[in-house]
Amino acid sequence: GLLLGTNARPLDQLRVESDRPFRLPGVLGQLGSLTASVMAGKLDDPGREDAASPWLLGARGTLAPAPWLVLGATRTTMFGGRGAGIP
Repeated sequence: GLLLGTNARPLDQLRVESDRPFRLPGVLGQLGSLTASVMAGKLDDPGREDAASPWLLGARGTLAPAPWLVLGATRTTMFGGRGAGIP
């Protein structure tokens, strides 16, 4: 949704995610139920002007400490590609 809109081109990607909420073992299980998702894909758009064929890496996690509260965090980054020099 918010990071990759509905108007974006399809992305060939590898995605690993939890199929249902889980709890961490031990004392950390008291934090609540968690979900996790990680994806990686190559952006092959011939019209790119910044770098040719960069990689997109994203991760999302949620924590539900109570039935009425869900906290989430998302991180997405683009890196690499031909012509992407290090300043």
